[in-house]
Amino acid sequence: MLSPAKAITAGALVFALGGVVLMAQSFDQQGDSVPGAATDAEPVAPVEFTSKAWFSGQVGRGETNEVAPGHDRLTGEAWKFRFSETSDPRVDGTIINATTIDTHSGGDVEVSMDAYRIENEGGAWQEVPMFFIRFRGQPLGRIITGAVTPHVFIGEDEYEGLVVVAEETWTGSGFELHGFIIEGGLPVAPEPWSAE
Repeated sequence: MLSPAKAITAGALVFALGGVVLMAQSFDQQGDSVPGAATDAEPVAPVEFTSKAWFSGQVGRGETNEVAPGHDRLTGEAWKFRFSETSDPRVDGTIINATTIDTHSGGDVEVSMDAYRIENEGGAWQEVPMFFIRFRGQPLGRIITGAVTPHVFIGEDEYEGLVVVAEETWTGSGFELHGFIIEGGLPVAPEPWSAE
């Protein structure tokens, strides 16, 4: 199971309104394969889906503690959403967004890290955590109406071996996920390029 607490490295940089989002991909494995990596099995075409979710309330108020002088960290903040419709029952149920936010005294920038978790009767989808950078007081880029944010989810339980790659479009009181369920995992990570 992929845990947000595991080591991460940058996977892709995406610019969104009101901030910058940095997707993170876990590389905590040994050898040259990645979690959910493609295998030699017969390939299966990705399944397209669309799901719509609505805000249900804040489930975690969070707590702010001083990490170092002038450096505060908010942990435990969480927001709940519920899918109202979906074209694939595997991407349905409840969804919780857990967030950690770092602020520095005298600075204008907040750095946050968050991840969605989707749960239903079949299992769960854990998002690969993402970094967001924004100016203090600005809304998070992903919650501006019309803003598009990419997501990668790793399947658990009945969804083990599956990956969801989707774009989230914020609608004002919730969001729409449009993407693909991929069987067999993600492509193998590329080797670092060198001109030599």
